[in-house]
Amino acid sequence: GDWPHAACESAACGGGPLGSPCVKPLTGRLVGGGKPLQEPADQSILGVLRERGCKLRSSCERGTCGSRRTRLVAGDADHRDLVLTDAERLHEITVCVSRAHSTELVLDL
Repeated sequence: GDWPHAACESAACGGGPLGSPCVKPLTGRLVGGGKPLQEPADQSILGVLRERGCKLRSSCERGTCGSRRTRLVAGDADHRDLVLTDAERLHEITVCVSRAHSTELVLDL
């Protein structure tokens, strides 16, 4: 199948690797409350969730398999996967690789 056009584009500060100067820390929140998740620039959302005790299975952890698709409730995601279509990106995020353009994301696991 065809990859979404946006997944094939790159920009000077878009899609940089974790820990790069272009990747900023963010705050994640889960539907249902709980303590906010502080995600440093050098760690994935998936990694922070696992540290919190969430037992989440994944496969490639590169954004190519779609196993960590998660419902995005609020926030402006920085999609770095090669799986989601433009329509799916409106309400889903791959937490193994994607980050945020906004300072906060609200996720529904």
